[in-house]
Amino acid sequence: MRARIFLVPLAILGYLLSAATSVSAQYDSAIDDVFQDIATDVAKVLIIDTTPVEIDGVSYTMAEAQVVATYKGAVSGTILLQVEGGLRADGHQVVVSDQPFLSAHDELEVALVRSPTQNARHAVPEVDGAVYSIVGGLGGVSPVTGELVSQADAVGDFGLTGARFAEFPSDFYVNPANSGVDANATVNAVRSALQTWEDDLGSDIDFTYQGTTAATGSLSDEKNTIYWTATPNPATTYLAQASWITTQTGDIIGFDVVFNRDYAWSAGAASGRFDIATVMLHESGHALGLAHVPASSEIMYFQIQSGAAKGLGAGDRAGVAFLYPAASQDPARVAAAQDVIDGFHAFAATTNSYAAIGGGWNGSGQSWFSIANGSSFPNSIANVLDNADAFPNGKPTEPSGRDFFIRLCANRVGVFTHTDTATSNPADTTWWNNNNCTNPGNNNYSHLTLSNPTP
Repeated sequence: MRARIFLVPLAILGYLLSAATSVSAQYDSAIDDVFQDIATDVAKVLIIDTTPVEIDGVSYTMAEAQVVATYKGAVSGTILLQVEGGLRADGHQVVVSDQPFLSAHDELEVALVRSPTQNARHAVPEVDGAVYSIVGGLGGVSPVTGELVSQADAVGDFGLTGARFAEFPSDFYVNPANSGVDANATVNAVRSALQTWEDDLGSDIDFTYQGTTAATGSLSDEKNTIYWTATPNPATTYLAQASWITTQTGDIIGFDVVFNRDYAWSAGAASGRFDIATVMLHESGHALGLAHVPASSEIMYFQIQSGAAKGLGAGDRAGVAFLYPAASQDPARVAAAQDVIDGFHAFAATTNSYAAIGGGWNGSGQSWFSIANGSSFPNSIANVLDNADAFPNGKPTEPSGRDFFIRLCANRVGVFTHTDTATSNPADTTWWNNNNCTNPGNNNYSHLTLSNPTP
């Protein structure tokens, strides 16, 4: 039987904070005034039936609805509601993050505009009615009775959509055109977001970047694509939107993420703009199987602020650890190694040198200290790594006075040192190079000591 619990309210809605005009002095709707103002019609409807269709290769659900009451505009009679996402002919389900799940007998208040694809009515010829889109997706709907969508069970401080990847790695492509940001910076921001999920030590996630593309995304093209697009339909108010295909057993077999060009974007926190990496981190969380949560500390919180960058919260980590548990779940080792990675990321955020720390040995050669901006974090790196069993032969040692350089790449820690005697393990060097990890070039760092894969 096809699971439906993964159809949950997943939108990041771009809320416009302008003053709103009341739709009617006699009518008080639970729908946000922003969406009511955009709408040409606001009405109470009863869903009669739903039909999955494909139009120009895009999956939709067409819901036949009877207008029960009209609060704005002149909509009446029987209409069709066109909602993105639905069941494909091959039995796979297309899920779109900001769209409601509609089913027969639902009684709803809806904010509507005429759909720009009126030819969609021919997909349901037995219904003689105009085709409407719901303004703001999930934000433009309010249930009169019952629940709007089938909610996944929340576990602790994370929520599940009911879908998950059956296997990794998952390849992805980026189309940086129209982001309003330098192409390289756009690609790096997207890659950084997906790398953040990979770097979580309690889970086993693997995304593989396959390069840029000129494609603007189609779930049927079998390419996982991140891209920017214009949204001529006034019903479209989302900030960004993830869509994915699932099998009848809930396995995710493909995803796309589309960013709305109507908003201003940035690579990093910038006033009045939305950080690409933060929004991508949220949307890819949906693609991984995480739903919205009410805690603002989590990346899966249902709203994202402009002018701010945000990382994973404890609930986000718990969610993916539940869905994709790492091979090693020794809590102490995971926590210790995660401290190292979090420290690298914090250091990188303040120095603009991603995941890199330089420093030197002290006189005894038994502990490390930092010479970078007076940071105290590296003081404990050696002990944390050793306690986490990262180096099976113990902490790397060098003669007194020799310096070192550390980089984190693909969940392994590389320690580069100056030495005239030690030789790098060829397997370590090969692994480092094959994963496109960065070497401290032209600095005569001749010896690489590579940690075990982090848990």
